[in-house]
Amino acid sequence: MKKILFLSILSCLISTVKANAVDVFALPTNEKTIYEKGFPLNEYLIYTPDKKCFLHFLSTTPPAMYKNIQIIQQADLEGVQCLEKGFASVNITDDNNNLIQNLNGYFLNGFFIGSLPLNSYAIKRSAERNGTQNLFYFIDKDDNLKIQYVGKMQAHLKNNVYSHFEACYPFEILLQTQNKSLFEDDSTIKNLFTVAKSYAQTICPHVDHIVLSATDSPSLDKSGLFFQRNFYRDATTDAWIQEDIKAVANPSMEEPVAQYTGYTLPVPTQKVPETYSQEYVIHISDKTNDKVLFVDEPHIMKAKQTDYTIKLKAGRYYKVKATLKPMDDLEKKRTGISLKEKADIIDIISAKSCNDSSCR
Repeated sequence: MKKILFLSILSCLISTVKANAVDVFALPTNEKTIYEKGFPLNEYLIYTPDKKCFLHFLSTTPPAMYKNIQIIQQADLEGVQCLEKGFASVNITDDNNNLIQNLNGYFLNGFFIGSLPLNSYAIKRSAERNGTQNLFYFIDKDDNLKIQYVGKMQAHLKNNVYSHFEACYPFEILLQTQNKSLFEDDSTIKNLFTVAKSYAQTICPHVDHIVLSATDSPSLDKSGLFFQRNFYRDATTDAWIQEDIKAVANPSMEEPVAQYTGYTLPVPTQKVPETYSQEYVIHISDKTNDKVLFVDEPHIMKAKQTDYTIKLKAGRYYKVKATLKPMDDLEKKRTGISLKEKADIIDIISAKSCNDSSCR
């Protein structure tokens, strides 16, 4: 039975995006900030002069100067219109046609997703209490097992503007299903992870952290989350290490936000580890000086400068092996960081310079 189940799962075609998936993405119809359960999605639409195409501009403040977009280059994809998907180079201009910003990379339903080529479509967007924006996108589905595979990207706030949606660090995949019995047996879970890993490695070839979750919510709401595990790839052995399961008891949106996975914290009986010795892609902030090292991507981090870290240059990306510890409220106050904002103390063990956030 287990072998049949495994073969059934692996029969999913990774490269094929099925057009008949549920929960088709619905576009907003105005330029006002949209809210979901009280959390602002902080979205404004910027149109081409003919009003036929638009992109989603994510910011906490209205884009007063950002009036129009010019799609100066769009990959020739049959049947694709505007910024539906694929590569494009887009200029954001004011009313006088002055260039304000250029977005050069890939798009998905009008959202900028950076250097990730993704042949899919968006399903839903939601907001976290800390300002993080989530974009859910369709990966595949298995009618036999009654599973829809959904990816999750995140964009983080920096200087009132959100970064592009990032899908790979970590790679988050939700199994949207009512078939909860699949998650009662470890061997079946391993088979499900094998399938999830194949999707992850196809979309993000250098993935080293996968968050595997399951939800029975048709709208992908957090309240439907009933399973979650973290898997890390050991850089030395290339083996995948499974983190201890964290119980999920249908958390509500009113609960605290988890430290780095984007989900709510486990039930009180579960102990949450305070440090994580793993690999991360970070961007050194311009605020870095000879005493303190600051990181601004994927979120705020800081550390005392050492003879080793002093060699890391501001404005550069690095793939690091590091230990993270949540920054306490007192340290946030000293640093001038909002108590609601995610921030960590980072202890860097090793670092390799990268050209960009993809670190390929």
